[in-house]
Amino acid sequence: MKDEVVLQAKGLTKHFPRRNGETVTAVSNVSLSLRRAETLALVGESGSGKTTVGLMVAGLLPPSAGQVRLFGQLDPFSLRGGAARALRRRLQWIPQMPSASLNPDATVYRTLAEPLRAHGIVTRRSEIRRHAANLLAKVGLDQPGILGRRTRQMSIGQQQRLAIARSLSVQPEILICDEVTSGLDACIQMQTVALLGRIQEENGIAMLFITHNLALARWIGNRTIVMHQGRIVEEGETEALMCSPRKAYTKALLDAVALPK
Repeated sequence: MKDEVVLQAKGLTKHFPRRNGETVTAVSNVSLSLRRAETLALVGESGSGKTTVGLMVAGLLPPSAGQVRLFGQLDPFSLRGGAARALRRRLQWIPQMPSASLNPDATVYRTLAEPLRAHGIVTRRSEIRRHAANLLAKVGLDQPGILGRRTRQMSIGQQQRLAIARSLSVQPEILICDEVTSGLDACIQMQTVALLGRIQEENGIAMLFITHNLALARWIGNRTIVMHQGRIVEEGETEALMCSPRKAYTKALLDAVALPK
């Protein structure tokens, strides 16, 4: 069901301790929801807390307060064993810098084969090669001999496409994309966003798209949340928010960039 809420966070707060014994609040009382097949853009300047929110809803960082509900299940990150593995398959994180998450010495084949085997999707080598080739075709990396190439031999744009293909290999229902275009030039940025939009539409995946780039948020987001200093300052349907922002901070962000008409 398209209106089904697959991810819901309520009152997320995150404190980090400092060496002097004090604490800094990176995120304060953030609530959001994500529906199936929807893209929610989470926008803000560097240090606004948006990535911290993403890490908490992905189960990669425990919140200091608040709760996350995934697929109707409360506190899903307390799961262990097979239940935890099944949940990780349904939600995938695509990091800002693919080189940080890819083994530079691994081949493209090994990079895609490992999650396929780990989740029992396919195990026979011939099936893995066929699945890997299909995944690479989906992300525009269907080049002769690419399965045998080391990831360190690829460009940043190719590495990002490989990271996307690896996430798709386990057939997720939610993608969390953390500044996935920040290291790319403008042309490759738009190609990557168009690729994600197409994949989402074809597969009905829900996507949390974390970015500081309002032009990209407008391109891909159904709804947009604007964050500042760890708090939500404005949220709404993307086009309405971009055309008629209500908050001064959102207006300032919009004034700082040239948005496409």
